[in-house]
Amino acid sequence: MSSSATALVSCVGAKLLPTDEALVMKAQGRDAAVLIPFRVQDDGSVTVVFTKRRDDLPQHAGQISFPGGRSEEDDADHVATALRESHEELAIPPAAVSVIGALEPMSTFVSDYAVYPVVGLVPVEVELVPNPGEVDSVFEVDLHSLAAMREKRELRRAGLTFTTEAFDTHGGLVWGVTGYILGRLLDRIEDCLEATA
Repeated sequence: MSSSATALVSCVGAKLLPTDEALVMKAQGRDAAVLIPFRVQDDGSVTVVFTKRRDDLPQHAGQISFPGGRSEEDDADHVATALRESHEELAIPPAAVSVIGALEPMSTFVSDYAVYPVVGLVPVEVELVPNPGEVDSVFEVDLHSLAAMREKRELRRAGLTFTTEAFDTHGGLVWGVTGYILGRLLDRIEDCLEATA
């Protein structure tokens, strides 16, 4: 790992909540968790992995998201949920993920979930294999680029007009709860990005 990537990942880890602290926080809704996967590329850049959900799914169809989903009884905690779902959706082995921290849980008011975001480092050697039953495609965006493209955008969905965090990426528009989670992450690590720009 390059020195700049090492510095960035280390700084990000220091800005995140410890997982044990985040996991006891409460949010309204049914428990769910997502993994925000970081990958250090060969050129030293740090990218974030996103999935595009299939257009025929019952919830959040066609949207850009982080790998994740609803908690199950067998999951030891929200970290286990995030890792299990990432394995199911992208074939990321749980043992390959180095969890570096978490964000506070966030409620999705439409689908009524309390989403626990977990941040983990996934080796670039791990092949990302989309599950065709859930994932239409997978793509990665440089962390610094995400910060540069961040904007507030007014959208209209299902008869409602609202303002959302938005990121117009090459893989599609990131908005809604994924945009909100990403915005919270960028707020926490702003100093890290400036120091490694």
